[in-house]
Formats: sequence, structure tokens, C-alpha cells
Amino acid sequence: MALSGAKYEMTGLGQFGSIYTNGVGAISPPTDFIISAIQVLGAAKFTTLTTENTAEGSRVFPNTANAGHAAESGSEGAGGIMLPATQEFVAGSVIYGRWTGLKLASGEVIAYLAPKH
Repeated sequence: MALSGAKYEMTGLGQFGSIYTNGVGAISPPTDFIISAIQVLGAAKFTTLTTENTAEGSRVFPNTANAGHAAESGSEGAGGIMLPATQEFVAGSVIYGRWTGLKLASGEVIAYLAPKH
């Protein structure tokens, strides 16, 4: 379910908080929160990018564990592939989704938080 109204605006402005990392340690949001956007400050590669829901039929965001939108069923489309560890996101990129954790192989990011609902 997408955020709407005031919560959407607050998320876009970072008012639910954010996590900065330039290391290779895993980060995760507080309980009852997800990572809703990742802003790349320095070219970044992800060792781990974990979506909120990994059940088949619910894989709708790019991640490193399985392919989002790989086989059409439920809310999934078709043709998506798993995010490879070699994929580099350039500085200035922003990716949006619903993640419960990430771990960088290299780079520098700010992970913006939003409440689960």
C-alpha cells in the first residue's frame, strides 16, 4: 500500500528520519518503519538490498535476493531480474521502494524512512 496525503509529503521531506552510511555494515530501519527511498551520494553498489515482502506474487521492488516483477502473478509484472551485486548506482540517483535493510559493498547513501502501514 502506498503512502498518501500528509504522510507522503512528510516522507518526501525526510521528516520520518533517515540513515546515512558510507560503510559496509548492514543498516535497518526502526521497528514499524521501512526504507522508502535511497539517495546515492557517492557511486554505490549493494551487497544486500532486502524488500519488505519477498513472498512470490509480492516481489515488486528491486532487490538482491530475488527478482522483482519476474513472473506475472498477483501484483507482479513480468521480466524483472534480481539486482546484481555488480550494479553501480551513480551519485545523484534516487531509488524508491519498500526495503527492510541494506548493506553496501561500496559507496555512500542516505536511506529515507517511512512508517509501515
